[in-house]
Amino acid sequence: RRRPPRATRGPYTTLFRSEGAGPERPEITVKIDVAPVSAPGEVAVPVALFMVEALANIFKHAFPRPNGSGGVTVMLRRMDGRRVRLAIQDNGVGFAKDGAKSGIGDRLLKVFGRQIHGTVEVTSEPGKGTVVELIFPVGESDPREINHDQLSAGRVAV
Repeated sequence: RRRPPRATRGPYTTLFRSEGAGPERPEITVKIDVAPVSAPGEVAVPVALFMVEALANIFKHAFPRPNGSGGVTVMLRRMDGRRVRLAIQDNGVGFAKDGAKSGIGDRLLKVFGRQIHGTVEVTSEPGKGTVVELIFPVGESDPREINHDQLSAGRVAV
């Protein structure tokens, strides 16, 4: 029996299973590359909702069943002292932007971005995957920023 991808055995298990990854979809690998970033709740909650919506769209559309396989990378990085970039990228089927219908998922991503004064960009190309990006402001770097152990233990943050 194959073991599920590493990311689905760690602190993100519930999230990825709820969005369509996990033991039932071992053909989809998830890589997490998250730098420590602290943010107040009024920023962290919309960012988390943005991530969940982007992942839901990816698992629903990027890797069609029954044989859809590929990879997803979730990356969170501080761009400078005041801005953070969250990028969720897949190497799935992609889509042509012209003529693509804008659904509720796209609208939700934009609403979550606006709530935190961020910018949202979705880039995609048929056969080459999709990148969903959110750039948003946060305070200056804080030496007490949240680390992966705190996130794993369920204590705060982005």
